[in-house]
Amino acid sequence: MQAFRTVMSPLMASVAVLAGGFVLFNLAFVLYALVVSLPQILSGETIEWVASALPVILGTTGLSLLIGLAVWYLVDKRLRKDAILASLLTVPLMAILVFIGIVLYGQSDVVIAAIGALVILPLLAYCLWKKVPWVYTLAVLYVGILGVVIMVFDVQI
Repeated sequence: MQAFRTVMSPLMASVAVLAGGFVLFNLAFVLYALVVSLPQILSGETIEWVASALPVILGTTGLSLLIGLAVWYLVDKRLRKDAILASLLTVPLMAILVFIGIVLYGQSDVVIAAIGALVILPLLAYCLWKKVPWVYTLAVLYVGILGVVIMVFDVQI
């Protein structure tokens, strides 16, 4: 059982950062879209996607809770808190990169990537310099790589 836990703990911590971070920032963007659309909703205007927002919110919230419970029971105690905090770290990092992309919309991809790198690279250097637990470094790398993928494949939000 100890060998299983030794292998499963870092694997589940990685899943928490990668899958948990993805689920959390999708949930954050859906909630933000609802908040932005709230005046239209309250005025009685029909917005097509709002009807499907509740199942998405409930599903992603449930998935977030399941990932959190899996981390709580499958990740070693010393890594548990860091895995949860690292997956939470992905949300503001991705929000910052999305904000940079929105503000600089229409600029060259090189400019947008350079500004994004000015956010990600110092954080990555800090993680390596301070020798923080590896899940934080994974979270920063994940968000940086996902930001590049979003830019390369021209994903529209």
